[in-house]
Amino acid sequence: MSQIAKQWRSLDELAADAATIERLSDEFPDLAEALASPQNRRRVIRMIIASTAAAGLSGCGDEETRLVPAVRAPQDIVPGLPNFFSGAHVLNGYATGVIIAHRMGRPIRVDGNPLHSASLGAVDVFAQAELMEFYDPQRDWAIRKRGEPASEDELKQALALERDEIASTRGRSLRILTGFSTSPTFVAQIDALLKAYPEARWIQWEPFSRVNVAKGAQLAYGQAVEAIPNLEAADVILALDSDLLYGAPGSLSFARRFAARRNPTRTARMNRLYAIETIPTLTGAMADHRFVAGPQELNRLVMTLAAALMADEPIVAPLWLDAVAADLRSHRGRALIHVGPDQPPETHALVHAMNEALGARNNTFDLIGPVLRDAADAHALSDLAEEMRKGDVRTLLILDANPVFAAPGAVSFAEAMARVPFTFALSRSPNKTTDAALFAAPLLHPWESWSDARAFDGTATIAQPQALPLYGGYDPHQALALLTQAEPPTTLDMVKTVWASLRKNDATDGWHAALANGIVEGSAAKRSNVTLRSEARSLSPPNVSSDALTLVSRLSNIDYYFPASDLQEVLLRWHGQSSGY
Repeated sequence: MSQIAKQWRSLDELAADAATIERLSDEFPDLAEALASPQNRRRVIRMIIASTAAAGLSGCGDEETRLVPAVRAPQDIVPGLPNFFSGAHVLNGYATGVIIAHRMGRPIRVDGNPLHSASLGAVDVFAQAELMEFYDPQRDWAIRKRGEPASEDELKQALALERDEIASTRGRSLRILTGFSTSPTFVAQIDALLKAYPEARWIQWEPFSRVNVAKGAQLAYGQAVEAIPNLEAADVILALDSDLLYGAPGSLSFARRFAARRNPTRTARMNRLYAIETIPTLTGAMADHRFVAGPQELNRLVMTLAAALMADEPIVAPLWLDAVAADLRSHRGRALIHVGPDQPPETHALVHAMNEALGARNNTFDLIGPVLRDAADAHALSDLAEEMRKGDVRTLLILDANPVFAAPGAVSFAEAMARVPFTFALSRSPNKTTDAALFAAPLLHPWESWSDARAFDGTATIAQPQALPLYGGYDPHQALALLTQAEPPTTLDMVKTVWASLRKNDATDGWHAALANGIVEGSAAKRSNVTLRSEARSLSPPNVSSDALTLVSRLSNIDYYFPASDLQEVLLRWHGQSSGY
């Protein structure tokens, strides 16, 4: 066959060439099956055409948004020498300060920010993994409608119709689903939206929630507060089903402060750690004395310990608990009890009462105003699913959440979501929720946009972009603003409006210092003066089933963000069916 005869003039002609398809199928096994179905074949060809068009358009755009060419020396960049910029890594709503190293304008490494209270120079695997996600090619996707490529104009037209509907009903059928947020800018946007549309609802949900912690504090003190451990001052620590040194907000800081009291060259007296837990944790691994207790036994131990510490009742059994109680009592003002987020609110409230009895308040822990917004009053995901099934929801915006994958199976979120006329999901990469949504769009990586967030103690960080967007998309602030405005202000303007106090009298020193240091000076939350409610001392945890066999399934953030097996997905869907989702 001549060389001319081998040429093809269209993708349809190429798809009809059996030899070509056979050759490509060896490299891409699913291609032959997809092309064999007329519907899938059209979709494959359509995706190829869309990708080709997008590749051509990527070279177009305004001069201001182009990356600096390599042949032109960028300002303040010396070849071979790194530059360092502050930022924030946000996990479950809480921020940890980071320092991001660049070479020739490209992020290459993530370290902890020694000036940030949640980091103290340390960094965890989640923050380090942001570098891999930043360059992840799976983020290279575009707007979709019902799983097919769609244009931005089509999305904007649909949003315009939804804005009219939302305005006419005062937001009665609007629901916004996000993770928990400490961003002052995002919360200000939510407040403005709910003021304009008072019948709308904001649902905050995380696969690994700290709602029990917030509800327990509200039970104990009558209002929303958060407890901040001070491990440097604690001589004796009791961890009740708690992974304080790894899983809690601020755990990097807690681990360093705890370790400082374990070094005999740095402290006159080493601390002592007891752990009572149902499953192994890193905190338990560091404990001087570790005890295993099932859910039923743990409730009895908590009640027995509370009676001993607050009513001086003797502990008959187990004997080791009597030794723990005696150690806590003998270190009044230098002892601390910490309980994990999987325990019920009543247990948290009872632990607050025990800490107050031990004189721990303002010594080994402080109470501050809430860092998370409305965590104790967060609407359950199951309530949202029920509203969707009843037809009470017309417009659903899902920001950086994947409930179709991670929600408990009993919620049946995908089935309920299918009943909503307009669903708009945004995520950094495609997932099961974006697949189920009417419209889906890529979310910018946190390093590609402006934002802000607070740490476990309220310290705020203004997160500056580390690079221009590699693949395009929306940031959460823009996406939320599109529900009320066709042309919202830039995200930088939104952030500057919230932090206008840093720029009083046109002075930029405060703003520049906040960006350079990675913290907003003086933004940490103040101590709260609330008093313990007397009812907190008499609370008791709910009864746990005393079945012969108890299965405890508890997944961590590692299992959700880095799933490695089908078993983990099954456990994710099963986990939390009785945890108030």
